[in-house]
Amino acid sequence: MTVFHYALKPGRFLLLGSAETMSAYSDLFALADRKHKIYTRRATPTRMHIEVGFGEYHVERPLETAHKAAEEAARGSHDVQKEADRLVLDRFAPSGVIINDHLDILQFRGRTSPFLEPAPGEATFSLLKMVREGLLFDLRTAIFKARKDNRPVRKEGLQVRANGQVVHLNLEVVPLPGVPASQRCFLVLFQEVAPALASRVPTGKPPAGRKQEARETGRLKDELAATKDNLQAIIEEQEATNEELKSANEEILSSNEELQSTNEELETAKEELQSSNEELTTVNEELQNRNLELSQANNDLNNLLASVKIPVLMLGSDLRIRRFTPAAEKLLNLIPTDLGRPITDIHPNITVPNLEQVVLDVIESVSTRELEAQDHEGRWYSLQIRPYKTSENRIDGVVLALIDIDAPKRAQATLLEQQAELERRVQERTSELIRANQALRESEQRLQALLAQYGGLQPARGFSPASE
Repeated sequence: MTVFHYALKPGRFLLLGSAETMSAYSDLFALADRKHKIYTRRATPTRMHIEVGFGEYHVERPLETAHKAAEEAARGSHDVQKEADRLVLDRFAPSGVIINDHLDILQFRGRTSPFLEPAPGEATFSLLKMVREGLLFDLRTAIFKARKDNRPVRKEGLQVRANGQVVHLNLEVVPLPGVPASQRCFLVLFQEVAPALASRVPTGKPPAGRKQEARETGRLKDELAATKDNLQAIIEEQEATNEELKSANEEILSSNEELQSTNEELETAKEELQSSNEELTTVNEELQNRNLELSQANNDLNNLLASVKIPVLMLGSDLRIRRFTPAAEKLLNLIPTDLGRPITDIHPNITVPNLEQVVLDVIESVSTRELEAQDHEGRWYSLQIRPYKTSENRIDGVVLALIDIDAPKRAQATLLEQQAELERRVQERTSELIRANQALRESEQRLQALLAQYGGLQPARGFSPASE
């Protein structure tokens, strides 16, 4: 805090956190806003512990030396003026001190030892604790009036005892202008004067009795008036202190009410937190049960996919790979790190023309497509592409399944070849039969011609070479 006090300019602000306090440094900072814990810097001297380090010796250049010499010469003349001003102030200006609104000494001016002395005990800069005997009440009254009226207050004919001698002085308290109200400062001047000529009594000529009584009566009246003024100042100061205490008490009461309301809010918040904690515990248990169920379902799905010998590939709506069976790794040229990659980045061992467009058509039309594809080794597969439906009946990708149809495909090809061979043989046999039938017809025609030539014989009834 002393570092902050040293660094801040007068009248500037310091903002503390909610858990920080300024109780140990109330002499350095004044409270400006209690709610937001904003403090202002007091005009109080701060003792800083500064460590002086020794660096490397710097070799000055001739030009720099000349500039420094000129600056030192100018500074020397300025220092002479300052020294002269200091001597004039020390010899002819009255001694005094500058104090803040809490009556703490900020600066000593001149020789103040006849009027002030350090108090025994703990070191302090409080003016009221350092003032000498006989000057306390007048000083307090003058400061109170100057603070109340905000104008200079002067008291003359005061006496103070210093080192066994009586010192006569005039006291003046002057408020310093141009200072904010929260940082008010006062200049307290002690002007030492010679005793009044009327109070000096020549040796050998004792005063007359009436004059002595009159002077004594005047002195007593002055003391009584000063006592009344001091008493009135003390009463007013006490009343002001009582008002401040009342306002402080009201602030404490309001703060206590705020603390009570805050405590009630904290209790309510604590109960809400407890109920929230219980709800979170219940939700946590449900989530743990769900995690167990999901883990079990995931294990079942992994074992199911590992047991299925059919290559299955699941794609998302963005055509990225979600899951595949072990049988699909070799056929589709996949590795475990391909999860999440687009299917277009994969070069499978099976040839499917326009696979991307087919998958997009299935997602848009929500229909199943079945294609025949052949791998690089010549085996045939039936590619079935089905929409991936969620539990909310929403399409979120496709499922590709490859069924080995190489044996039925080859059997079908064999049957087709055998059918073609049979058709060829049937055609050949038919051609032979046609040629045989044509030969029989020709034989019949020749036979009829011979019969007609040798006597008009007719062939036997029911005999027809063409029918055979």
